Formats: sequence, structure tokens, C-alpha cells
Amino acid sequence: MPKKLLTILTSTLWLLLSQAVMAEMTLDAANSHLYFTSIKNNQVAENHHFTALSGSVNATGEAQVTIDLSSVETLIPIRNERMREILFQVQSMPTAEITTQIDMAAINAMQLGERTRMTLPLEISLQGHSVTMDADLQVVKTQANSVLATTIRPILVKAADFGLENGIKALQKVAGLDAIGLSVPVYATLVFETE
Repeated sequence: MPKKLLTILTSTLWLLLSQAVMAEMTLDAANSHLYFTSIKNNQVAENHHFTALSGSVNATGEAQVTIDLSSVETLIPIRNERMREILFQVQSMPTAEITTQIDMAAINAMQLGERTRMTLPLEISLQGHSVTMDADLQVVKTQANSVLATTIRPILVKAADFGLENGIKALQKVAGLDAIGLSVPVYATLVFETE
């Protein structure tokens, strides 16, 4: 094979591999889930989730997930409405944002089926407040173009960090409850795919 042709083929292959490695990843919303558990009257635990998530990871590892707060699902329609209007105030602040930085070299080096543990600092922005907290995640390369990240342990979100105490008190009053917990554990299962 002529040296010039070999150089062209090598350069083309390197370009294709570089593009694959640097490809942006998009959240697979249909297979991604974000759950939280609330405690009422100091003894009743209930699971809730959001049905509308979006997100991406760019080529440099900047990751973001957007939560549509109006998509909160508690399985009780009136409670959904109250959480949207009283707690989250979606008319003025309809979304929450989670951002972090991911080591894309580590992700790209993973073999199919390989799993690894990562601790990432998440910046969570909600109701005009931003708080950074660590998340312990298990990351699995499920397909050649797909990774699955799940929380190993829940992320504890405190109402006071986001100015939500008054909203919770208002929910408690309108629902006629003795108490609603001011911290909730949050669990995530997120699937990202290359485009």
C-alpha cells in the first residue's frame, strides 16, 4: 500500500474515532427517572417522581439535567397541583437545574458492560438558590453508545437550602397535616446516549 494512501486512511480513521469520542451525549428521557420520598405526620413515607427530564453532556464533560417541576407526579392529582403551585411555584420558576463536570476520558475508556463508581459535585439550582453537594454514582457502559448512571445512595435535599420551608408549611396547612419532613432523599437513574 502506498505510503500516501496509508497516511490518508490513518488520518481519516483518527478523525472518525476522535469524533466518536468527542460526541455529545443526550439524556434518554424515556428511560431516565428522578424519584424523591416525602414523610408526612412523621411516619408516612410516600414516593414521588418527575415525568419530564432533559439533559446533555458536551464533548468537554459539562453535564446538565433539567427537571420540569410541573411534571411532578405524586399519584394524587390535587397534591400534584398543590406542589406545582404552592411549593415549586412553577409559574415563575418552572424548572430546576443540575450541573456537574464529568471525566469524559474515563467514560470513553470504559469497556462494554464495565461499571465504575464516581463521586461528582452536583450544583443544584432551584427557586433562585444554588447548592453544591456530592453524589455517589455507579456508571455502567450498557451499550457502545450508552451509559447508565444511578445513585448508589440517596442525595439528601433540604428545604432550607432552597427557601422552600414556607411552601412546605403552606402545603401542611392546606392538607391538614401535623408535619411534613423538611428533607427528602432523591434517587436518580439517568441514561445518556451519544448522538
